Amino acid sequence: MDVDLTDTERMLRDTFRAYFTAQIEPHVPAMEHGEMLPYPLMREMHQALGLDQMMASIGGGGGKGSAGGAGGFDANTARYARTTFTVEMSRVSPSFALSYGASLGLFGANVAGKGSAEQVQRFALPVMRCEKIGAWGLTEPGAGSDALRGMKSTARRDGDHYVLNGSKTFITNAPYADVFLIYARVQGGDLDGSIQPFLVERETPGLSTGPPMKRT
Repeated sequence: MDVDLTDTERMLRDTFRAYFTAQIEPHVPAMEHGEMLPYPLMREMHQALGLDQMMASIGGGGGKGSAGGAGGFDANTARYARTTFTVEMSRVSPSFALSYGASLGLFGANVAGKGSAEQVQRFALPVMRCEKIGAWGLTEPGAGSDALRGMKSTARRDGDHYVLNGSKTFITNAPYADVFLIYARVQGGDLDGSIQPFLVERETPGLSTGPPMKRT
């Protein structure tokens, strides 16, 4: 029941539900069988629902702020909009929602919330607008459920950058991502032994990704 919803909240829910049912649900079988990628649909969704304008406010505080009342809504309505958007998307296709969430949430929101102003503009905002696809690299082969304690990927300082060495697995969007947030254990320096995130672009020398994993 929706007796506690405001007219605006009810409008948002109905808008999202109608869009996902009409524009995403018909393509779910093709996406599940690997015949179609979700990313063009994500870009179309952003344009159709006006999400690009909403995402443009993220990172306005130099990477340390949040969208707050993005889209012209008050904080409570904006929170409801984000929640019901995810719920309605997941209702139609959990895998589509996971791919979208990994790109915008795990990559985009992390960089927008913790990155420098330059990193937000260069990496976070293009992902938040679905112009680029992001991936979040934490899990490693053989690490089990304790991904941090068992992490073997390393990062070593070399001049003004770091050299990463290691492997990741089960990384959503990895075969198609443009940018990656890779976690590795630092070797040497003030951060020796700590696990830190590193921004890695697709064109970085030495980076390779495997084909999509087959689903049964």
